Amino acid sequence: MDTVAAQRVLDKWLAKLRAVPYRELAARVDSVTNDEIARDSERSWQLETQVLWDDEPNGNIRVLASIDDGGLRAFVPMTAGFVMAPSGEFVGE
Repeated sequence: MDTVAAQRVLDKWLAKLRAVPYRELAARVDSVTNDEIARDSERSWQLETQVLWDDEPNGNIRVLASIDDGGLRAFVPMTAGFVMAPSGEFVGE
């Protein structure tokens, strides 16, 4: 897997999610979504996004995203995420 390209895709994906307001993320808690992003005419990236309460309901929200190329890397995908407080601020940054 081209880890540099995968990291760029993952960073761009998380940047979009970071722009989502707390209220909308809260509505997505306990959800897992799977998306496919085209790499070229024959291959794609697999992106999985999970949204969950970080500690307690109505508190901080943790957003985790992972990316793989559908090959062996699917067993150990690249992963990144962030934590958003109810105020909309990012925790630990």
